[in-house]
Amino acid sequence: GAAVRATRARGVLVRCVAPPAAAERGAVPLRVLDGDAVCGGAAAFVYRVAGAVHRVHPLAGGLGGGTLLAVSGSGFGGGGGGGGGAGLGTTASAARCRIGDASVPARRAAAGVLACATPRARTPGYVAVEVAADGHEFTSGGAHFEYQRAHRVRALAPSSGPAEGGALVRVAGHGFARRAAVLGYLACRFNRSSAAAAW
Repeated sequence: GAAVRATRARGVLVRCVAPPAAAERGAVPLRVLDGDAVCGGAAAFVYRVAGAVHRVHPLAGGLGGGTLLAVSGSGFGGGGGGGGGAGLGTTASAARCRIGDASVPARRAAAGVLACATPRARTPGYVAVEVAADGHEFTSGGAHFEYQRAHRVRALAPSSGPAEGGALVRVAGHGFARRAAVLGYLACRFNRSSAAAAW
């Protein structure tokens, strides 16, 4: 195997940077060379396939946070198959999502899919979404999520209609986003019933 320079951090702790893997992934033994002495043991380092985020759903949510994201990608998710692979070996306790500058817990929802809830944000706009199946090594160059302003309803016209439904209701307010309507996220809720809204 390849030898790399190590530095002594403190006491019995040394640090070194792993060289590129000779193979795609797998476990390799790790030994420390101190002069002519070779310090071995049961230590091993595991090379993994680099993870990547391909898709986030939904693509937008409110500034108040709490939007449940499904983050799909490759190289994470634990389990075989084309979607996830065993690259990052996701564990329920370690996985994290990084949404903008905030890191939040994540759980494995399916092979190649992690689920996490968005944190609160101060301003609307787009933020990057990355994941770290081990809680430390985050992906890079993934998808984006859009924080949108909270909706405020001021008035309805008409404010009443027939019990069998069918009335076209115009809703006046602010915070409505045209992009949310294009994506099919915009809806009106009448008590427990929802209906798609048009911009």
